Amino acid sequence: MGSELSDEVLEFVKANGPVLPSEVGKYIGREILISSALLSELVSRKLIFISKAKIGGSPVYYAPGQEEKLERLYASLNEKDRQTYDMLKEQRIIEDSETDPLTRVSLRMIRDFAVPFTFEGRQFWRWHLLPEKEAVSIAKQGKAAIAEEAPREKKAPEQIRIFQAGQKSEQPSIASSIEFAIKHSTKLITSEEKPGKVREKVPEKISEEPKKPKHERAPKQMAKKKEDTSFLLQAREFLSSNSIEIAETLDSGKKMEYDFIVKIPSNVGSLEYFCRARKKAAINEDDLSSAYVQAQLRKLPCLFITTGKLTKRASEILSRDFRNMNVKNI
Repeated sequence: MGSELSDEVLEFVKANGPVLPSEVGKYIGREILISSALLSELVSRKLIFISKAKIGGSPVYYAPGQEEKLERLYASLNEKDRQTYDMLKEQRIIEDSETDPLTRVSLRMIRDFAVPFTFEGRQFWRWHLLPEKEAVSIAKQGKAAIAEEAPREKKAPEQIRIFQAGQKSEQPSIASSIEFAIKHSTKLITSEEKPGKVREKVPEKISEEPKKPKHERAPKQMAKKKEDTSFLLQAREFLSSNSIEIAETLDSGKKMEYDFIVKIPSNVGSLEYFCRARKKAAINEDDLSSAYVQAQLRKLPCLFITTGKLTKRASEILSRDFRNMNVKNI
C-alpha cells in the first residue's frame, strides 16, 4: 500500500510539478503530514527535488526536467530577490566580485535559480537553465573583451555602502559606534555620581517581563515558551547594559530569533540600526545573509547579537562583504 501510494505521488509530481504538499495531500486524500512524508521519501531516493525558496512557508517539489516551471516561486520572492532573479535571467552569468554586497547576498538566497561555478579562481553565478559549459564559455568571452580594453579599476566603496546614500560622509562606522556605546555605557553604569542618566538611557520596557499566557498549555509547549522568553530577556539585557535603546520590536517569524530597530549612542548622537538576536551554537553564512538583507531593505546598518560562534565561512563573508554589519556575542 505504501509503495503504491508513493508511486501515485511520484506520477502526480511528474504530471503537475512543481507542487506543494497540500496539493499532493488533496490529490491522494490524505493529511498534509502524510503527503509531506511521502514527498520527503521520494527526495531521499533522488526521484524528485525540493526547492529552497518557499510559498507560504512550504517548499515545492518537482521532477527532473521541470526546472523551468520553478518560475512559480517568483511571486514569493522579496523585492530585492526578484530584481536579482531578473538580472541573472537577462545576463545569464554574473561575476560575484563585480556585484554590490546586497546582490551577493541575494544570489545566495535564490539558489533555485542561481548556480555557482568557478572560472580561473573567480566565482560566478549562472542562470539555472544555462549549462555550465556554456556559462564558462561566456566567462571566457567576457575576459577576452576586457583584455582588448584599457584596464579599469574596480569602483570602490561608494557602491558597496548602500545604506549610506544620502547620509553625511562623516558618519562613524558601525564598529566604532558599537564600541563607543559599550565603552561609555560601562562608565555610566559604574558611575556613582550620575545614576539617573543610566535610567534615562535604558528604556523601562526593556526590563519588562513578557505577559504570561492566560490559558494553560501542555507541559512541552510551556517549556519551549519559557526557553524563548529566557533568550529574549537575555538579548534585551545585553542591549540595556550597553545603553542601546529598543525603538521597535519586529516579528522575525522564527523561534530563537528576534528583530529590533535600536538606537545606539555615539559621539555624534544616537544612530539607528537594525538588530537581530539569534540563539544558535554555530552562526553560518545564511544566518548573516538573512539579517544583512533585512537591514539593507530598511537602509540601515546591522547589529547581529548571538550566543553562538561564527563558522569559518561566515567570518570570511563578514570581513569581505558585510562591511556595514557588526557581530557581538552575548
